[in-house]
Amino acid sequence: PEIKAEPTDDDRVILDMTATKITDSNEVNMPVKLQLPERMDLPVPFVSQAPTGDWGMPYQELCEEAAILSAEKYFRCVKTLTETSMNTELLEIYDWESKNLGTNSDITVAEAKTLAEKYFGLKTEISDDYSVENIKQNLVNGKVVIIPTAGRMLNGPFYSGKGPIYHFLVIRGYDNKYFITNDPGTRTKGNGFKFAQNVVINAIHDL
Repeated sequence: PEIKAEPTDDDRVILDMTATKITDSNEVNMPVKLQLPERMDLPVPFVSQAPTGDWGMPYQELCEEAAILSAEKYFRCVKTLTETSMNTELLEIYDWESKNLGTNSDITVAEAKTLAEKYFGLKTEISDDYSVENIKQNLVNGKVVIIPTAGRMLNGPFYSGKGPIYHFLVIRGYDNKYFITNDPGTRTKGNGFKFAQNVVINAIHDL
């Protein structure tokens, strides 16, 4: 992908993700605004985009898929994952995308929404409210927030080289200064990694 400039408001969206919870009348439960605690951290299991340590193709392109898989395992109450199972599922997702999305390279937030809903059966919403407060409110409401970023603006210390140009993060919690994330762009060190909130907000960037 080409990300030639710093993100603008038109580029900034987040993907709010929950398990499918539709009432008998087929009406979606409306979100409730809850008081924000000072700190929270949802137990979202970590999924690396390169679970066996192979960073060749297609694993270089699987951050979006790993982020969504991480959320899906949380909503299905799966607490432990093996390298083999993660690897198998990621490759299955990669194959599904090729057949159903016409791509298995970097995907947009809209394509990620399709993947989450059609493949995993999750309920998702794309929001252009990328404020710190809104992200926190979604987490408190039991949602997992997935964000697209201009990856090199994150300055992740465990990335190779300059880091990924386009990169997805799972936001699973926060404290007074940081977002607690699952960063699939590492093999293990992205589990619960903390990025400063202002760094994350500034880096949000869809394709």
